[in-house]
Amino acid sequence: MLKLEQEAETTIRPCVGATHCTSQRRPVCLHNAATGREKKLPHKIELATIEGRSVVVVGGGPAGLGAARVCALRAHYVILLEAAPQLGGQVLLGTRASWRRDLIDLVDWRVAELERLSVETRLNGLAEAEDVAALSPDCVIVATEGLPDIDWIDGAQLCTSVGGILPGADVLIYDGIGRHPAPHCAEMCAIAGRKVKIVGRDGFVVAELTYVDRVGWKTKLYQLDISTRFDHRPLRVARRGFVAQIGSGDSPGESSMLAGMHEQTDTTDLQDEELVR
Repeated sequence: MLKLEQEAETTIRPCVGATHCTSQRRPVCLHNAATGREKKLPHKIELATIEGRSVVVVGGGPAGLGAARVCALRAHYVILLEAAPQLGGQVLLGTRASWRRDLIDLVDWRVAELERLSVETRLNGLAEAEDVAALSPDCVIVATEGLPDIDWIDGAQLCTSVGGILPGADVLIYDGIGRHPAPHCAEMCAIAGRKVKIVGRDGFVVAELTYVDRVGWKTKLYQLDISTRFDHRPLRVARRGFVAQIGSGDSPGESSMLAGMHEQTDTTDLQDEELVR
C-alpha cells in the first residue's frame, strides 16, 4: 500500500507462482526473501553508514542481481559482471517449463531495478581475477552459479547434466535432489519426441517440494507418458546400460543417455584471490 501511495507501483514485486508460500516453511516467498523473516531481513534497505563505495558483483543470476540492487540502494557505485549474453542465470532454464514461465519475473523485476538504480552491467565476459582487480573495488561479491556434480558415480564420463542433453537421444534421468530440474528436463525431452524415464532416490517425484508442485509435475509426467522408478540410487554407468540400486540388489535399465541431477560445485576460484584495494 505504501508503494501505491508513493506512486511507485512499478517497484512492487509480481507473484511468480513459485508456491513457496504454500510450503511447510510458510510464510516465505521465493521472490522476496524478507517475507516471513522481517526481524532479520528488512523490507526497506537503509543507506550505508559510509556511502559511495565501489562494489563489483560477479554473476548475473538472481543472487547477483539481488546483491547489486541492495548495494545500489545503500548508495554505492555498483558494476555487475556476467559471462553470459543475458542476465538471469539458471532461472532462464526454469522458465522454459510449461507451467513455470512466470519465473521470468524474478529476472525482469531485478533487471528493471538495476536500470532504475543506474547499476552498470557488463555481459559476455568471463571475469578473471585480474579483470576484477583492474576495477579497484572496495568490495567484491562473488555470486556465480554452480555446476552439476556428476563425478561421484562410476562411469560419469558417459553422463551429462540436465542442461547438456544431446538432441535425438532417449534419456534416463536420475533425480538426486527431489526438486524441479529432473521433471523439467524430462518434460522438455518428451516434448521433443524422446523416450524418457526418471529414476529417483526418493519415494515419489519432487519430494522436496510442495503438494501443489507434486500434483503439477505428476500430471505432466502422466500426460507425456514419462515412466518413473523411485527408491533407486545409481551405482555405476556403463555403455551396456544403466545400473541402479534397490535394496541390496541391482536393477538394470537401458538408455542411450543418462542425465544426472545431484548437487552442485563452485564454478569460480575468485574466492581465493586478493581483489579489493
